[in-house]
Amino acid sequence: MNWQIMLPDLLRAAACGLLALALCRLFREPPTAILGRQRWLIVGALLGLGAVQLLLFVFPLLGFAWVLHDTAMLASVCLVLAVLGLCIVLGQARRRLSGVVHAVIQARLDQAEVRAREARQWLLMAEEIANVGHWRISLPDFQLFWSDELYRIHALCPEEFQPRVGAAIKLLHEDDRDPTIKAVETTVATGEKLEFAARVLRPDGETRHVLIRGHMERDAAGAAIGVFGVMLDMTDQKLTEEKLQRANAASAAANERLRELAMADSLTGLPNRRHFDSVFEVEFRRAVRERTTLGLVMVDIDYFKAYNDIYGHPAGDECLRNIAAAIAAVPQRPADLAARYGGEELVLLLPGATLAGAELLAQRLVEAVRALEIAHKGGPGRVTISCGVAVFEPGRHQAEPLSLLQRADRALYKAKNSGRDRVCRDGAERVAELAG
Repeated sequence: MNWQIMLPDLLRAAACGLLALALCRLFREPPTAILGRQRWLIVGALLGLGAVQLLLFVFPLLGFAWVLHDTAMLASVCLVLAVLGLCIVLGQARRRLSGVVHAVIQARLDQAEVRAREARQWLLMAEEIANVGHWRISLPDFQLFWSDELYRIHALCPEEFQPRVGAAIKLLHEDDRDPTIKAVETTVATGEKLEFAARVLRPDGETRHVLIRGHMERDAAGAAIGVFGVMLDMTDQKLTEEKLQRANAASAAANERLRELAMADSLTGLPNRRHFDSVFEVEFRRAVRERTTLGLVMVDIDYFKAYNDIYGHPAGDECLRNIAAAIAAVPQRPADLAARYGGEELVLLLPGATLAGAELLAQRLVEAVRALEIAHKGGPGRVTISCGVAVFEPGRHQAEPLSLLQRADRALYKAKNSGRDRVCRDGAERVAELAG
């Protein structure tokens, strides 16, 4: 055995093995570290080359022919060249692939940045259109963040105002500050949702009405990390509601006025026939239900047609207005109602009146019209009235409104046929008669 020839092979095998062991530390690095995944091929090639050199040393000891020495040397050289070539190819491919991946990642990052800018721009536009700004109070340091729209609502700019919880509360109306503090403290302590209305006092003196809403913000573990919310500018809506309320009030007043006009006689100002019929039905039902009396006085102006023919209709209208005013001034009780029944006929409704009381009131009407001293050439020298009196008494008279009207009308007809300028009751007996 020629040790001088075999010794270099042994030394080369030992060197390759030691170099491979020295490079084994690369196994502990991440795949993207030194040489990337090519380190496996390099270390494998060195180990293979060392194994070939070791075989070249062992073959002669085992009796193999030396011809294998040249073949093994050639194989080891080819193996090393192949590994090195593969490393070069993989390196080029890795660099190209890395460039492609980097380009794709960069393109996606650029797209994400564009989308993020668009989303922020849309959020700002949406907040401006909706008059809504968002805010956040971090916990436990109570740092306050404002969106741009909140600066607009408060008529402030970031250069002149740094949002802080205390400073922001001072921008509210003094009556709204304590409730705001309590609402925020309650949300922080209990986690309840936050919602309350407040007024913002702007530097220009304008007051803005806002609605503040918020809820607790928590991390993945459920711990409270902040309070997030929005502030909605409700000023325009508030002003619209106030205008609507004023319009509704004005409309209600106008409707009431129209109702009064619809229930009033345009010539005399007294309640008209429609109003009388409505009240008469209600009072009659009450009299029946509560078993109380209800008096009715029918009034007619004597020789009124002749008065119109002699003095003209304008004078007749003025005469009717004066008589209506005199008759309306006679009743003293709030429940008494004087109304124009139609033409020259007037009517008085007297809840709770007795027959004697109704007759006494009718006599006062006759005297009140006499006291006007309205001249009338076509009559007894002055304008007079005739009155018919009837009273509903439960248990004695028919419980029908029409029956009471008919009895009062018969009493009026009796007064006119008896010489006018007098009061008559329904029935065969005349109780009161006043002559001029």
